[in-house]
Amino acid sequence: MRKIRAVFRVLFQDNLNYRAQAVVWIMTSIIPTVTIAAVWLASYGKSTTLGGFAKSDMIMYFVGSLVITNIISSSISFDMGNEIKQGRLSFYLVRPLSYPVYQFLANLGWRVFRTMMFLPFLPLIWLALYRELNFSATNLGWQFWFAIIIAHLLSFAMSFFVGSWALFLEDMSSIDQIYSLSSFLLSGSIAPIALMPKGLQAIADWSPFRYVLSFPLEILTEHSSMVGLNFVISLSWLILFVSSGLLLFNFGLRRYSAIGQ
Repeated sequence: MRKIRAVFRVLFQDNLNYRAQAVVWIMTSIIPTVTIAAVWLASYGKSTTLGGFAKSDMIMYFVGSLVITNIISSSISFDMGNEIKQGRLSFYLVRPLSYPVYQFLANLGWRVFRTMMFLPFLPLIWLALYRELNFSATNLGWQFWFAIIIAHLLSFAMSFFVGSWALFLEDMSSIDQIYSLSSFLLSGSIAPIALMPKGLQAIADWSPFRYVLSFPLEILTEHSSMVGLNFVISLSWLILFVSSGLLLFNFGLRRYSAIGQ
């Protein structure tokens, strides 16, 4: 446990060198989310609801999406691909912590740092939207926070699973693009899943991407149903990707050879 705390502290302090980069990444998440939200709000016209979502629900949905994405989203597959391709994975294999644990701590440190950098933007969002937000129709109870924890772990496990394929493939760019596009379409980033076309909605409902973003937002905006069943499904996806990612990574290590620097 002492080693974990020491490594996490070092990794977190290392993030302080990337303050400008963090701001850029935050802006790249704010601008698309605000744009998509504006398009959906414009689609209301004179109507007060759209697919069971009042305007205040829709605003809360996308504000929540913005906050949750900064807290839980993981994209380590790209970094893993580069480290494996360039031969830097060898350096981690002789360190006191295993590579999966090191990656988890690095991702957690970056998420904590990025959340701290995101906090100053919240008052600006509040000033711009406080008249439209309806906090009385939100659920910030234990179910929401439990869903957030699962979402963070599942996002990491899925990204680690994707990144582990770099041990077998020369080029990871196409897999990363497919993964990113699938996440964007099926997680609820562009729209609440309930408002998607029926075919896409059926796919999204049973995909793991739903539990990375949409499910916590459904609880937050009180548009969730069968919460207990969805927790079972999300935990099942988590167990599947953790076990599959570790098996794939450990199997890949047997044939790994450092070809980089």
